[in-house]
Amino acid sequence: SCLQDFSLHIFILSGRNQDKIKESFKRYGIHSYFNDDTYIRFQSSTNYIVIYEQGLFKISHLTYDELEMKIDVIDSVMKSLKHSFDVAGIKLNADLDKFPEKEAEVIISNLRTSLYLPAERSIAACVSSSLTSLILADVPLPKMLLEFLSFFEKAKNEYQIYKVPFLNLAFKTINNEDKIQIGDKEIDFKYCSSGIQSIVPMLMIIDYCMKQDYFNCFALEEPELNLFPTNQLELTRFIISKINQENGIDKLIITTHSPYILSILNVSILAGKISAMNSMVNEEVSSILKPEYHLQASDVEVFSLGKQINGKNECESILDASTGLIKGNYLDAVSSFISADFNRLNRLYIKTLREQ
Repeated sequence: SCLQDFSLHIFILSGRNQDKIKESFKRYGIHSYFNDDTYIRFQSSTNYIVIYEQGLFKISHLTYDELEMKIDVIDSVMKSLKHSFDVAGIKLNADLDKFPEKEAEVIISNLRTSLYLPAERSIAACVSSSLTSLILADVPLPKMLLEFLSFFEKAKNEYQIYKVPFLNLAFKTINNEDKIQIGDKEIDFKYCSSGIQSIVPMLMIIDYCMKQDYFNCFALEEPELNLFPTNQLELTRFIISKINQENGIDKLIITTHSPYILSILNVSILAGKISAMNSMVNEEVSSILKPEYHLQASDVEVFSLGKQINGKNECESILDASTGLIKGNYLDAVSSFISADFNRLNRLYIKTLREQ
């Protein structure tokens, strides 16, 4: 998300102080993670290459020279700002001193092509109605969380009723109070389960931003938070359908600790693989898994972070090169340890019973 930020590109191109450039990462609370040996290379879908090495940020493009990069980045920024102002109903020459800070957060966000959806998103159920008061009181909320809350407020204004089909519920605001309707019952959003509090704002924001054409990438942190495995299944497939729909999500980044999500992705990849191999079995494949949940192996990358290689924590692909599927031993490695311990204890239990 940081490296797709247009303002970061501008800072680097303008030769701004390196410490100032790192301020872009402060928004996400990761500015202090840079070390002397930190190396970053990122190539965007627009062919910009950002490199951080030996304490310095550099930027290049596969075809543009420095002047062409500056023109392109400034043009992209102006288009993004104009689009954001148009959606907000604001003229570019408006008096920005009177511009609400919560609106400014949304405008600033659209200098990027990627939106980060933080794990702390369930806080929206408790504080979204008092967002303006929090801003005026200068409560030290992290910028990325403030951004999330700002988008949630915009999404609430957009959707009088927002339905989440796989949970059989609907979100609505009545007299400035957020409610969840399940069947004929209404529950205050702030008193709902943590899973609902996490899912609803996230999906509302994604749909709102897709409708407004704000981002082409969403970075979703741990979608499994507070969710029963069946709900993890439904949520993951619901998000996959957002990728496959017309004018859907271009790119999705998920960080997860859930073996269920990896298994769910594997099923979607396998279904897509079989359909691509033989169209004659498409109907049978679709009877098992609907086409809107299919994924093509060539469109998916899966990495394991933190594995010790040569004494250092590294990132490695966990996709099997021959099958395109996620390697089995990464799906739920802990289960094999649990099963081994259980089997050993079970054999000991049976032996003890026989000896009594």
